[in-house]
Amino acid sequence: MSHDEFEISAYRPQYRTGIVQLLSFLWGQDHEQNLNHFNWKYEKNPFAKDPEAYVALHQGRVVGFLGYFVNCWQWGGTDRVFALPCGSDLIVHPEVRKKGLMKAMHGAAFKELERKYSHILVFSPNKDSTPGALSLGFIPLVKVERLRRYSISAILRSRGQKAAAPVPDQAVPKLGTFGSIEVTDRPLVDPMTALVQSKPSEAGKIVLLKNRDFFAWRYESKRRKYLFYYYWENGELRGYMVLRAMSHPPSGVILDFEQTESAVFGRLLEFVIGHVRWSTLTIWDLGLEKEVRQRLRRRRFIRSGAVERLFKGSKADPFVLLRPSKENFEEPDFQAHGFDLKNPANWELKEICSDIS
Repeated sequence: MSHDEFEISAYRPQYRTGIVQLLSFLWGQDHEQNLNHFNWKYEKNPFAKDPEAYVALHQGRVVGFLGYFVNCWQWGGTDRVFALPCGSDLIVHPEVRKKGLMKAMHGAAFKELERKYSHILVFSPNKDSTPGALSLGFIPLVKVERLRRYSISAILRSRGQKAAAPVPDQAVPKLGTFGSIEVTDRPLVDPMTALVQSKPSEAGKIVLLKNRDFFAWRYESKRRKYLFYYYWENGELRGYMVLRAMSHPPSGVILDFEQTESAVFGRLLEFVIGHVRWSTLTIWDLGLEKEVRQRLRRRRFIRSGAVERLFKGSKADPFVLLRPSKENFEEPDFQAHGFDLKNPANWELKEICSDIS
């Protein structure tokens, strides 16, 4: 096949079935689950009027896909809100790889995205995709640092030793109310929205917009299991913590949290640690407040990978990547509304910002 035999097109609904079939190379073979996830991620995103996605076609068949996950952001201390696409799913069918289709899809995407957005982010590059992203003009914004709390069984597994089986009643999350803390598997949309809106955004920070539309949509993916921890005081929500929960072994990732004061974070953290016999608990450490980081350190959260590197060698950490959306850009294009977008200190980044959370 020659390059001329392929067509690059913006997303259209008639391509959906072919796209979902192709995405099985990334998402697994559960077609129904993949279709639901695609509809949630691209069709139902409240921050994108239409799916920001592109396909490569060969004789009408979808053989390549490039999708962008759109979030809204807010200039801290102002009412200015803006959307940014995040490079997300990228796949070319094995039969037609190394024919320039990835570059062609990106070229078409940049021309279209420039009309709508100022910049593009990538939250989920890996060691294989990062060189390609850098060649497309993305720059490393910040290295993704994580703090992780390890159980004894997790340490034994890292050493190649067999860990004792977890106690069943501590390995399964229990939902319900436990004193001041409520645990659910669904977001409480209105109380969470009210809590976030009651806190003034920090001036000088670019923060993820978490409004009612966000909370009503963000956790609807059927490919993820979420746990929501709420701290109530006199009938008022004073803080929440959201975990992505995984089994075999039970592990949790703290995706998002908000609180009226740092002590509330501490109470939620203490409860979460004791709620399940977690193998590991992990949280992004990108600009965490000093008191929050201190509380994590006191509860034995250490640099992620420290235990694994002791026994299995070093593993490269990913970066959050950034570039202006215009095809040809210069250094001033990394400035916007008085913010230096290349300075990670100007961003509030939690794992909920990522498309893979």
